[in-house]
Amino acid sequence: FSNDLNISLKVPLANDSILQIFDVNGKQVSKIELRKGTQLIKFNNNYLSKGLYFIKLSNGTNYDIIKVIKN
Repeated sequence: FSNDLNISLKVPLANDSILQIFDVNGKQVSKIELRKGTQLIKFNNNYLSKGLYFIKLSNGTNYDIIKVIKN
């Protein structure tokens, strides 16, 4: 991604969830609260430096982590 990151989920969120972005050192650099039913997540991250980031999407009991690169 460059400045805008768009995440399309296969199914809408079943519960309220939290999306967190971490840098390669494990420091949280962004946090977004998501409502039940969300299927498309869009946000601008022009304040982040180029590099590798990890996105964690959790609902309190389950979570997924994906790796992304900002160009």
